[in-house]
Amino acid sequence: MPHVYLDTLLGARFFNQFIGSDPFFKSMESVVENSSNANYPPHDIINQRDGVYAIMLAVAGFDKEDLEVVLKGQTLSISGNVENKTEHNNYAHRGIAKRNFRKIFALGRNVEVENVIFKNGLLTVHIKEVVPESQQAKQLTIN
Repeated sequence: MPHVYLDTLLGARFFNQFIGSDPFFKSMESVVENSSNANYPPHDIINQRDGVYAIMLAVAGFDKEDLEVVLKGQTLSISGNVENKTEHNNYAHRGIAKRNFRKIFALGRNVEVENVIFKNGLLTVHIKEVVPESQQAKQLTIN
């Protein structure tokens, strides 16, 4: 994949308006650059309620041992590595893809992974936004 910078995609003028947001933009570049194929495996991002999300990947044909979920800083990486086993099945049609993948998601600063569940060919990563008390809205008294 050719190296593409976000300022090329969005225009340098867009980036002239931000100060101190370099980590966010670097993580976005990482997402664009390091995802092996944006369409495989298919995924949904579900907003379950305010600040609570689920990332669901359809990983039919993978075993739990073939999957890896890694959180490093604000980057969530989900990958699947399957060995090319010589199968002796005589397929009339083979429509279930079973190839290696890597998906990268940029998370916000206050986002935590609650849990990861693999069930019925779906890998679900539950995440939630945890705003520190010092950053929560406060009702101020008017004197």
